[in-house]
This record gives sequence, C-alpha cells and structure tokens, in this order.
Amino acid sequence: MSFLDAWIDRVARNRGYNKAVDNNALLASVLGSGKNQSNELMGGDGVDERVAIRSSWVFSNIDTVGKLAAESQLDIKRQKEGGGYVADLDHPFSQLFRRPNPFMSKSYIIRYTSMWLQLRGSAAWLLVPDGTGELAQIWPLPADRIKPIADSKDYISGYRYKPDGYGKQDVFLPVENVCYFREPSLFSYREGMSKLDALRVAIETDRQASGWNLETFLNDVALRTLISLPPDIS
Repeated sequence: MSFLDAWIDRVARNRGYNKAVDNNALLASVLGSGKNQSNELMGGDGVDERVAIRSSWVFSNIDTVGKLAAESQLDIKRQKEGGGYVADLDHPFSQLFRRPNPFMSKSYIIRYTSMWLQLRGSAAWLLVPDGTGELAQIWPLPADRIKPIADSKDYISGYRYKPDGYGKQDVFLPVENVCYFREPSLFSYREGMSKLDALRVAIETDRQASGWNLETFLNDVALRTLISLPPDIS
C-alpha cells in the first residue's frame, strides 16, 4: 500500500467511513447488495425529489429536457494548428462513452444525469478504473446519496456515499473516482442549488389538490357538492 493509499484509508476510518480499496469493492460498495430494490416513491411530508417526481407537470418538464440532452451530440475535440476544432472520434473517452458500462448506454447516462441536475442541482458519476489505472467504466450515481466532504486546504477531500439499505456504513469515495456536476448555488461553493426550492409551494398545492380529488372520487361524493343547480331545472 502506497503512502497516499494508506493516508486515504486512515482518513476514511477516522471519519467513520469505509473506503473502497479496489475496483471491485468500489463498484460493489456503490451498487449495493444487488437485491431487488423497491421503485416505490415514498416521499415524506416535505417536498423532495421523490415527492416532486409524482407531479405530472414536474415529471413532464424534466423528462423533456432529459430526452433533449440525451439526443445532443457530445464529442471530444482537439484544436487544429490553424485554428478551429475537429472531433477526435478515436479518443479513449469517446470510445468508452459509447458504452460507459456493460448495462447502460450513453443516452441513458446523459438523461439520468440531466434529470438529477434539474431536481437536486447536482449529479455525479462513479469512475471505475481498470487494473492499470485507466478509466474502464462510468456509472451514474443517485445524487441524493452523495455529498462532497469540505476541506479547507483541498476544497473537496472526497465524497461521502450512502449505499442502499438502512444501517450500512457510509462509503468514502476518493475525488479521483467521482465526476461531480452541480448548478451554481448562492449558499454553497460545493453543492448545487435545487430548482425545487422555487417550486415547493406549487408542488405542495398540486399534491394536496390531487389528494383531495382522489378522496372525493373514492368516497363517491355526489357531484352536487361541486355544482349546485336549482331543483326546478329539468
């Protein structure tokens, strides 16, 4: 173990995290147990991403932007001697990004990243190297499970990741294994600002109205509670 690896491992332990020490452990610690996870949206009383996504107009908006982002042409370009740029289709990242990992396409990862950026103001990728240290796989991370670790000297010393399942210890992810995206925030240099902050009242109003309508129909309330007509109208 190198001095740097030993130092990172010691920092992780002191802060109460587990450090993924090799590539297989890195990926396994983030993907979790591999058991089937519930996709049920279980938002609490507050307005968070799980609650917001159940609003039809919120989902429609972020889905539209996500699809447009996934259809965009992303290329690695190099500068020509006489000026201008030309696409470098043989660049290692260009080749990898066509199939970022064995189970996801480029368009899926872009769309997933776009949707988290819109909901939370941040998104993240896990960068998994091969045995030689070269980038081998890219996995998108749920942005609600990852948080930058502030450092007065290095700005961000790593990332704290919460694996799936309650009771599991947080995982320490080194900065070289994470690509972190964020929208500008007026209140934090390191974390993004969510657009939901400006939509909380509208989303909560929509949720309460939908709940009232559902309860009305389930309880078979007569229409006259909504519209009142004189009894002599045929």
